[in-house]
Amino acid sequence: DTHDNLWMSSIWSNPMTKIAYSVKDLASMGLGSQSHIRRMIKFGEIPAVRVGRRELIPAYWVEENFWKSDATSE
Repeated sequence: DTHDNLWMSSIWSNPMTKIAYSVKDLASMGLGSQSHIRRMIKFGEIPAVRVGRRELIPAYWVEENFWKSDATSE
């Protein structure tokens, strides 16, 4: 899978790279309220992995959907 290859190459190229973001992280970036982000996860609009009680969003998804669009618009 392309995403798995991107994910693995980014981790090995920089071992301090963040691999996932919490709902709180996304909210603090200004991407919506925590409840709105959780709702989007529930409806499948944002992919997430549940670890215990936390929902973690893969870093590659955040970078592709939010940061890439910022870089291309400049």
